[in-house]
Amino acid sequence: MPAVEEIQPRRHAVKDAKWFAQQGDTADFSRNPAMEAEHQPLGFDSYELSDEVYQDAEQLVGFDEVSGDRITVKLACDTILDCLRNHPSGPQAITATVAGAIDDILQACAAQEADFLSSQLVIRTLKLDLANAKSSIRTLQKQVFGESSERSLDADSDHLFNLSLDEEADEEQTPQQKGRRKSKKPADLPVRDVDHFPPNRTCCGCGCEMPSIGCDTSERIVIIPEQVVIVRDNYHRCACNKAHCKENRPVSAKSPHFIMKGRSVGLSLVLEAAIQKFFEHSPNYRFVRRLQQSSLNISRQTVSRNAEWLAGFFKPIADVILAEVLKSEVVQMDETPVQIQNPKNGKKGKTDRGYFWVMCKDESNWNPDARPAVHFAYAPSRNGEVAQNLTAGSSIRFLQTDGYAGYNALFESDGIKEPMTSVRCLAHARRKFVDLPDTGQKGLRSYVIRKLKDVYAVEPEIKGLSAAERATKRQEKSLPILQELQATLERTAPQAEGKMAKAIQYMLKAFPALTRYVYDGRLEIDSNGIERRIRAVALTKKNSLFAGSHDAAASWAIYYSLIETARLNRVNPRAYLTWVAGEIEAKRGDVDYTQLMPWHCPNGHIT
Repeated sequence: MPAVEEIQPRRHAVKDAKWFAQQGDTADFSRNPAMEAEHQPLGFDSYELSDEVYQDAEQLVGFDEVSGDRITVKLACDTILDCLRNHPSGPQAITATVAGAIDDILQACAAQEADFLSSQLVIRTLKLDLANAKSSIRTLQKQVFGESSERSLDADSDHLFNLSLDEEADEEQTPQQKGRRKSKKPADLPVRDVDHFPPNRTCCGCGCEMPSIGCDTSERIVIIPEQVVIVRDNYHRCACNKAHCKENRPVSAKSPHFIMKGRSVGLSLVLEAAIQKFFEHSPNYRFVRRLQQSSLNISRQTVSRNAEWLAGFFKPIADVILAEVLKSEVVQMDETPVQIQNPKNGKKGKTDRGYFWVMCKDESNWNPDARPAVHFAYAPSRNGEVAQNLTAGSSIRFLQTDGYAGYNALFESDGIKEPMTSVRCLAHARRKFVDLPDTGQKGLRSYVIRKLKDVYAVEPEIKGLSAAERATKRQEKSLPILQELQATLERTAPQAEGKMAKAIQYMLKAFPALTRYVYDGRLEIDSNGIERRIRAVALTKKNSLFAGSHDAAASWAIYYSLIETARLNRVNPRAYLTWVAGEIEAKRGDVDYTQLMPWHCPNGHIT
């Protein structure tokens, strides 16, 4: 079949032939003198179509509107020639029938051109879809079967991009000491001494018992299996039995319990269940199975209800944590989904989707007296209004997010208060290039990742410095690399296609917010800190799948707030929750919750 550019001039030639046939001997070339040399009378008896035209014409088809038969251009041309040869009047009296036949040829050619162009468009679309599908398959194969580390990159592909990259110096290998090093034992573990004496301490000479003159000491770590016991509280009533005191009223003992008063399980059991689920990420059915080994049969529903009950006493502490976060000028914010079991929706086996909204402040990289805190809040939706409500009345000036559009309203002025400044996560931008398949512009992919690696190499060097010193070092070392990277992406963006183009546009569009950390030492290069806190939710969801209700999800958020804040402050979550519960229990709820923050915990600090 001829190409479109070949069909077009032939179509004009047929139009010219039609004009000449209609004019015949009376053709007035004065109106169109350019056609005079071309449109001369022809000897139709000797005129034949060439083989090339016949081959092209066999593929250009039309349809007879009356009979519906297939009409090829070859057949239509033969019909015209037969009419011209057999017509008694010759070419001077070409009838409208011949002109109509020529119109059929033009229509057939036009239809074929349209079909051809449409087919080309479909083919191009299918090829693009196929390329995207192959790219997605390679990405999934890499996720399932490939290396999970982002460090395994092809360093030999830089020549494809025609960029010179500096060779990295090999890191000096620190020689490892041979032999076994004595491990340090925690200082706050209880130590129990067990004395071992010889079986016969009687002196062979005098028969006296020989005293100890020294000992060899060795230590071993043992574990005492947990023991489930039933504590029976007997509340006695006392009265005087003297005859002259019989009118005095008896006195009764009061329950020392406050949190779990009137419940069939004790505080220690519920605390252990909460720690197992939200710190060890072990679902309730495993905890129940452990209790069954101690001959205690208890339902998962009982464990869940009591853990939710205990969370209500911890909520004021979570509120204080939120207040601590909102007082900070620099905050990271993110959200993660959670499935909610909701029998009220009327769909058996279906779950609702809710979200944990997480806010974190952590100044430990530049402030030696930092008190980091992270707050989890549950909401049934991902609407941006949730973020606005959580941050209302805060002192936040810089908010670092992943670019979700729900945060955009926080960066816009409402005419009342100054809007927050957006800070983006460089790790998210880097991940766009890491996830690209190893095809196409592979050199550009490796170049971007290598440059970002150089940027990240600056961060360990400035850890522990003041905010001003961190900003100075970043502008000296990181900023030139980022500016070079931006110029390269802007230069290559017009030629990029597919996912590479999307990755480049994502980074260029967010570049001002991505590089804002360079100018303020209080800001972090990425939001990996808050993502590490969210990882606890992911581990729990992997084993527990969903929360039992929306109220249960809210209790999850309370436990995560306390446990993850304790971890940020290097406090053992088990020791912290036990201390907090003991304080609330002892003071029967009349407690200053600001004094129950992890940095006030007297024990459980991890060194």
